[in-house]
Parts: sequence; structure tokens; C-alpha cells
Amino acid sequence: MRIRLRRVALAGWLGLALALSLLPAAAAAAPGNAVRRAVVVVVPDLSWSDVTAPVPSLRNFTNRAAWASVNVRGGNATRVASYLTLGAGAQAEATGPPEAYDAAEVTPEGVAASVLLRRTGVEAPAGAVVVPRMAALERANANLGGGPGALGDLLRSAGIQTAVWGNADIPGQVERGAAVMLADRRGLVAMGDVSERTLRMRADAPYGIDTDLDELRRWWRSLPAPDAGGPRFVAIEDGDLWRQRSYAAWTTDAVAAAQRAAALHRLGDLLAFLMSSLDPSRDALVLLSPVPREATGLAQDTLTPFAVWGRPGGPGLVVSPSTRRPGLVTASDLLPTVAAWFGLTAPVEATGRPAYVVPASVAAAGIPGASDGATLARQVHDRSVAIDRLRPELIKGWILVYLVAVATAGIALVAGRRPLRWVGWLFLLLAAFGPGTLLAVGSPWPPWRGLASGVADTAGAALLLVFLSAWVGARVWRRPVGGLYALSLVAAALLTADALRAGAWTRWSYLGYSALSGARFYGIGNEFMGVWIGAVLVATVGLLERWPRRGHWGALLLMATCVGLLAWPGGGANFGGATAAVLAFVPTYLYAVRRRIDWLDLFWAALGFVGVAALMVTLDIILGRGHPSHVGRLALEVWHAGPAPLVRIAVGKLAMEWRLIQLTIWTKLLAVFLASSAMLMLWSPEPMRRLWAEQPALRVGAFGYALGTFAVIALNDSGVVAAATMLTMVAAAFFGSVSEQLGKP
Repeated sequence: MRIRLRRVALAGWLGLALALSLLPAAAAAAPGNAVRRAVVVVVPDLSWSDVTAPVPSLRNFTNRAAWASVNVRGGNATRVASYLTLGAGAQAEATGPPEAYDAAEVTPEGVAASVLLRRTGVEAPAGAVVVPRMAALERANANLGGGPGALGDLLRSAGIQTAVWGNADIPGQVERGAAVMLADRRGLVAMGDVSERTLRMRADAPYGIDTDLDELRRWWRSLPAPDAGGPRFVAIEDGDLWRQRSYAAWTTDAVAAAQRAAALHRLGDLLAFLMSSLDPSRDALVLLSPVPREATGLAQDTLTPFAVWGRPGGPGLVVSPSTRRPGLVTASDLLPTVAAWFGLTAPVEATGRPAYVVPASVAAAGIPGASDGATLARQVHDRSVAIDRLRPELIKGWILVYLVAVATAGIALVAGRRPLRWVGWLFLLLAAFGPGTLLAVGSPWPPWRGLASGVADTAGAALLLVFLSAWVGARVWRRPVGGLYALSLVAAALLTADALRAGAWTRWSYLGYSALSGARFYGIGNEFMGVWIGAVLVATVGLLERWPRRGHWGALLLMATCVGLLAWPGGGANFGGATAAVLAFVPTYLYAVRRRIDWLDLFWAALGFVGVAALMVTLDIILGRGHPSHVGRLALEVWHAGPAPLVRIAVGKLAMEWRLIQLTIWTKLLAVFLASSAMLMLWSPEPMRRLWAEQPALRVGAFGYALGTFAVIALNDSGVVAAATMLTMVAAAFFGSVSEQLGKP
């Protein structure tokens, strides 16, 4: 009867989820901010050290703007990909330099307008700027969902005139990324000048040339007002910093520093002129660097300065729903942001979200010690880069030690066939590393301060968890493996608290996500998702062992909390994790209650999967208020375009999963665990048979881990990572239990 009631309750909950999914959930797009004219100043190679440098001409803009780091990572690591991503609203890829020309300019193939006509059949009007490679760029991005030229197409279809001015040319190389960013799919920007006329000769400048600000002022003043049919969106490229960087290889350090300071001073003059020409109550001015500075000493730094001044908001930090982190936005956010400013709807293929300004307060960024937007945004950048540089060494070290421990413990247990007390303590410490990285974020010596600090505070947090868990385990379970059961409950509690705080600890943890790679910016990533599911499974074993008749209620609470918070858009926001968890937990819970496997459990698991998926999509679209996350966007894209986007995503996830399975150390950990388990079963069959017979709760955990491994690998693009971090909890319980069993007569 109890089981029947639980099934009825489960069916009722799933029915409610399905009913909610049928409600009309698509909210209208947020109203535009009535921007009259938007100007984007593109400055390749601008760095955070430049922004905060003591340059008086820059100070006025710096103090009055809202700031963030923008992740400019494109589909591949090229400059042209960054520009295309800005204009596509989604990651794009390409190779070669960002080439564009005035229509009448002569290219190596002939007059630019003639080249475009020959390649695309599009006739360029007089005064236009053309991108002759647009057809090839579109073809290179045909399978990526978005497409080059989306920003230009959106503005042109709305009747909004566009213009572009300037370049970052160096002798023998055309660098005109602003035009590539703004061109429509025909390869056209309606008006502008990107030719050599935008440069002037100056003897002490890199290559003897720099941006001609006097020519810019003349060009700007010649533009009709927006209300009189003039351009409402203007892109200006200042390439002086880019030229200085490329020229620095032939200069002394002193000359390079002087040339950079001069370029920054002229940039300040440019921004001051634009600020005086724009109305901050009606216009918007954006400063961004699509190309990160290589000479920072920070490997793979894809976070560059991004600032907004004028109508969108006053001084502060810029944030977008793509990141949910004040002081951090993505290149894909530019198109939806511009669309929102002009009251337009971004194309459904755009993966970015409209950015907005929040006050530059300590609470906004979660970083004490500064109150102005530029300083706070730089600290967000520096922390993100420091975490990203240190996390590979620490995580690889942890997994390598765990891998050796699994192999050594397997061999030692088979060879000695006796209990090894050190096995339990070693695996308890290794299992504590995952939750320890979460706890270490709040230490007095936070992980972003350096490798030594990161190792020390993570090790200290792990040791604290080990001693606390061992103390609790000895009193509650009265056996060595009880410490791991206690640790699993603590880990689940920590992750629950973090999900309720929207991942406030996860974002700065070594086991969290990388702001530089840009795969995820918020919620619970696959590493911690695996730890959480593994902790719930191990805690379930402990609860069932300690309280055989009532422990399943505690397990149900842990499982429901994990699934609910992983699914909650404002919490874990992990679609693959939530659906994988429900596929693992539903049959595991039913097995724990009945202690037998029923094929009907697969039906309940499938129904749970559908219910959680429907509920996630519904909540995401409703709570997104017209700007849902990737989950809601995919559902809307499938609604409009059929199953093709779903197939595209599935193929991409499978391809990534296969690459990870082939290349990563996570796969090796899984393989070594399977090999060690097989050794124990082959060479110590009698103790293993007694273990499974005497500890039915352990069978429940093993059953759940098998289901969970299959589910996370099938439903996540880096599921092998989640399967391995899940194993860090489960393997510790397995080897601890085996060691205890070998000590029994």
C-alpha cells in the first residue's frame, strides 16, 4: 500500500509538471531602452592594465562608465572568429585576417565592389564598405546555429542605418574587424570609411602611422543626425594599440611603453570627443576589445575590457543572463543587447542575452575592497584568470593521486586479503577534495592568490572535512566507512547551500567552471554535479545501513533536493545533470524500498525524465521573461524549426564526449576502477560474495552508480567528467567496505 501511494504521489507530481509545460509560457520580449544612437568603439589589444593605467584623458570615461570583462572566445582561437561572434550573437569560427574594404578600394583581386559582385552577385552602393569573404565565412559557420552578418541583417531589416570607420591595418596586412562585425549577410555596411584615409603619418608612431582623429571628427560631423535619416549604429575601430603591440618586437622596452602611453592618451581623446557629441540620456557608447592582449603573462586570457556609457545606465558593473555574474559578459551578448536597446527581437539562433547595468557595490560582485566599476570588474577578471591558470594542475594532481590510489588499493587488497586501515583514511581524504574546494573559497587565503595558497587552503578544508566526518561517522555508524557516509551528507549539504545561493562558491572554486573557456558561467557544472550525485548515492547507502526501515525517507529527501536544485533555473540550472539524476535516482529509490529490480521501474524513470525536462523548460521560459537560458532557447528553437536543432546538439555532444573519452585523465580513472574491481571479484570471490550478501545497502549504491554513469554520459557533453567525479565518492565507499569485509572471519 505504501509503495502504491508513493507511486500515486509521484505520478501526480509528474502530471503537474506536464500540465505546467502546456501553459502559454513564452513571455514577450523586454521593452527596448529607447536608445537613439549606439556607438561601439572597437580597440583590439586593449587590456585591463591599460584601462586602469594613470592616463588622465581616459579617467573621465573610466569613472563614468559601467564595466565588465567580455569573453571574446569564438568558435576557434582567431581574431576574425571573435569579430564574427560579436556580430553573430553566437560562437562563430573562421581563419585568416578580418578583411574589409571601401567599395571603391583596390584589393589584390581587383576593385572591392567588383569582387563582391563576382562572388555573391550583390552590387555594393557607392560609399558602402564591403566584406568580400562573407560567402565563405557563412559557409564555414553553416552548422553552428548562428551566422555571420546577423547583427547587420537585424538592423537593416528594422530600417536602422549603420556606419563604420577606422581600421587596425599594419603594413602588408589588412585588419578591419569592426566592418566584419557589423556587415550584414550580403557582406555590406551601408556607409563608412575603413581605408588608409583614416590613418595619418606620424614619425614616432609604430610603423609611422596612427589613427587620424582629426579625420574622424570631420567624418563624424558630416553624418546626418539619427532623426534625419543618419546612422543609428556606428562602429569605430581604433587600431593604435594593436599596431603598437605588433611593432614592439622591434623596439626597446622604453620606446614601446612610450608608444603605448601615447596610444592610450589618443584613445582617451577619442572617447572624450564622442562623449561630448552624444546625449547620455538618449545615446549609448560602448568600448570593447575583441582581441585579448597576449603580452600579459596570463595564458589563454580570453577576458577583455568591456564598458557601457550613456542611456543603458550609469557607473557600475555590466552583467547578462548569459553569465549571471556582475562584471562578466560574453561576446555573443552584443547582438541581443543592441537589439534590446533598439526595441528589436534578437534571432532565435542567437545564444547571447541582453546585457544590463547593476550598481558597482561590494554586494553586486561579491568582492570586497573596491567601489568603482572598473576596479571591481578588473578584480573579477584577475580572479577568474588566476583560478583558470591553477585549476588544471590541481585537478590533474588530484585525479592522478586518486588513480594511483585505486590501483594500489586494488592490488594490495587482492595480494594481502586482509583489512588495510590506511585504505579507508586515504580514500576519505581523496573524496574530501571535491567538497573541500568548495569550502576553501571562504578561507582567509582564497584559492586565487596563488598555487601555494590554493593547495594549502584546499588541503586544509579537506582535512577539516575528514576529521569532522570521521568523528561523526564513528559515533553514528560505529565503523570506519561511516566517516565517508558522514562526508557524503556534508558534501550534499554544501552543494545544496551553494545551489540556493546561485553558485556563489562554485564560481570561484577549482572544481567549478572556467570563465575563460566560457562553456558555463553559472549554476552547478558537471564536476560538482557528479560529486553531488555520487554523494547522494553514498549517503543513501549509509542511511539505509544505519536505519534499514526508515532510511529511505532520508534518501528520498536527498534525491529530491538534488534533482530539484539541479533543475531549478536560478539554482543548479543543469539540464543534463537534473535529467541524469532523475534517471538514476527513481529506480535506485524503488530498489531501496523493495530490494528487488522491476522492469516497470524503467517506466517510472522515463516518466520522471519527461516530467523534469518539461518542468525545466517551462520554468526557464516563464522566469526568463522573454530571455530564457540555453535550455529554453533550445526548446523554442525546436518549436520553430523542428527536431533539426536537437539533432545538431546531440551530434555535437556525442562528438565532444568521444573526444573526452579518448583524451582525458577522467577516462583513465574510470578504467582503473573497473580493472581493480574486476581483480577483487576474480581473486577474492568469497569475501566479495559475502560483502554483497551482508550489505544490501551497498548493492543499492552500486546499482545507482551504474545507472548514474550511463545517464550522465548519455545526457551531458562532458559526461565522462561527471561520471569520474561521481566515482570519487562511490569508489571510496567501495574500497572502504571491501577492506572492512576482508577483516571479518
